[in-house]
Amino acid sequence: MKRITGMAHELIEDGKIGNRFRRRMVILGPIENMTHAMGSSTKSKTEINRPKFEQLKNIYSDLCKDLSHKYPNSTIKTLSEDKINKIIKEHTDLRFDRSIWIGNQNVDFFCYAIGALHKPNRKGQPKNRQRMMRGLVLEIDGGIHNEQTKLLKDQKKYKNLDELNIAMLSIENCDANSNPITNLIKKLKETPRLDSRARERLRRKVFVYTIVCHSSDDTLSELYGYDFNTHSINGVI
Repeated sequence: MKRITGMAHELIEDGKIGNRFRRRMVILGPIENMTHAMGSSTKSKTEINRPKFEQLKNIYSDLCKDLSHKYPNSTIKTLSEDKINKIIKEHTDLRFDRSIWIGNQNVDFFCYAIGALHKPNRKGQPKNRQRMMRGLVLEIDGGIHNEQTKLLKDQKKYKNLDELNIAMLSIENCDANSNPITNLIKKLKETPRLDSRARERLRRKVFVYTIVCHSSDDTLSELYGYDFNTHSINGVI
């Protein structure tokens, strides 16, 4: 069986999407240049259409609206989040989108523009190897986040984002208005910025993961020109 890593592997373990999600990820890995996180198949890129960026953006936008109605609690903004948002606007020129979906996860803040080198601690990778983290998630935690069940979910969120090379920073509710957090956010102005092409590639990655998580086979078949209803991959299904 092909080894699936990252978000696909986590979702399979959770039993939320299972083999169908895994099959989709493996099929689309080569066409979306995301085989590092999806695995890969023997399907040629010429067998599958590559949708335009605007197509993915529109479908993603509609999905987020549907998910917001389905999971209304995910869009509730807390006082601590409002404080962090105010600090970001007052002390940086960075744009952070609030309460957005990345795959099957809703995150409090996400910035597409930040890029920075990070030393990975993944098992089996050289200790001196650095990789580029693209994008930054801010999670405002506290209260329910400290409960064991929620803590485990947050740990999986971190692992999934890490597999996508997206950095994540957690801020406790009680620290949201503190001087250290304000100074930390101010320092974000000094972090390297992704150029416009890198930001678009990151946005596309987020769109694809979310669409694959939540769309029907019919929607994906129409989008990619490939029959997801009947095709399978040897050794995966």
